[in-house]
Amino acid sequence: MRSTALMLLLSGMLVCAVLVVWSAVTNYRAKECLEGGHTFEWHAASITENGCEVVKKTGEVVVMPISGPSFEAGVAGGVGFVALGSATATLLVRRGRRTAPSPEAAG
Repeated sequence: MRSTALMLLLSGMLVCAVLVVWSAVTNYRAKECLEGGHTFEWHAASITENGCEVVKKTGEVVVMPISGPSFEAGVAGGVGFVALGSATATLLVRRGRRTAPSPEAAG
């Protein structure tokens, strides 16, 4: 029974960690697009709900889709990771205190 709670906490931490990494990759792609990292012939770029809209020097507009969670979702995932990590540490410390022999029993 007790290991079920531990596994649930660890699974939640894994989900939060994946969300943080995915958000970081998405935001890196957006930053790279705004700086012109995808094409050398860009004039301007902007982030919209469709993705990264790049305006080339010829005037052509190219939409490059950027899929993934927002920056705020990554921050929320980080907060969740810390909260679940604290709960996991608390659970392990309490379990360790319950299973450790008491000084009176050893004497």
